[in-house]
Amino acid sequence: MNPILSSSLNSAIATNQLSLTSFKPLYVDQVSGLLDAAFGADRHNKSSYKLRETCQDIPELSQVVLHNDGDKPSIIAATIAFSQMQVGNAKALLLGPLAVDANFRGQGLGHYLMAATINQAIARAKVNAKADRWQFIILIGDLDYYAKIGFKRVPLGALDYPQPTDPNRILYLDIANNGLHNLMSQTKLPMLLNKPNFKG
Repeated sequence: MNPILSSSLNSAIATNQLSLTSFKPLYVDQVSGLLDAAFGADRHNKSSYKLRETCQDIPELSQVVLHNDGDKPSIIAATIAFSQMQVGNAKALLLGPLAVDANFRGQGLGHYLMAATINQAIARAKVNAKADRWQFIILIGDLDYYAKIGFKRVPLGALDYPQPTDPNRILYLDIANNGLHNLMSQTKLPMLLNKPNFKG
C-alpha cells in the first residue's frame, strides 16, 4: 500500500523532519487539541465515538506524525488510532479518529499515516493470527478520500451501526481475503457490533 505523496512530504519524511512514532501519554493534550479542531469539541457525542467506547483500544496501532524543526519542540502533524471490535462473530478493526493539522493538509500526510498503520495491522494479523484475526477495517468517512487507500462502501443494511450515521459513509477495507462478504454470507443481517450474532 503506497499512497501518492507530495514532493515536499517525501522530502520531509526522507530528512526526518516528519517522523512516525507510537502514541505516548505526553501527547494527550496536543492530540486532543488536534481532534477538537478537526471534529469539534463535541466530538464525543458522535456515533463513532459512542461505538469506540465499547471497543478495545489497540495501542500498538495508535500513531502520531511528529514535525521536527531543529531545536524547537516537536509538534504533532497528524494522529491516528485503531480499536478492536466484534462484527457478528468476527474480529475487525475500527479506524479512527484520524486527523491532520491544518498546516500539513493537502500533501498526502493522512494517506501516508493510514497506509503505514494499516500495513502494520496486516503484518501483525499474519504473525499473530489467532489473537489478531481481524477480517476487515471499518471507518466512517468520505469515500472519495478513503478510496485512495482501497476502502469501499459497506453494502446497505449489512451493519447495525449506531445512529445517527449516514450509511453511505460506512466504509471497509478487507484484511482477510473477501473478509466482509464472507462474513455476510454466514451471518444474519444486519450484523451486530460488539454483540454475538448468529445466522438466522
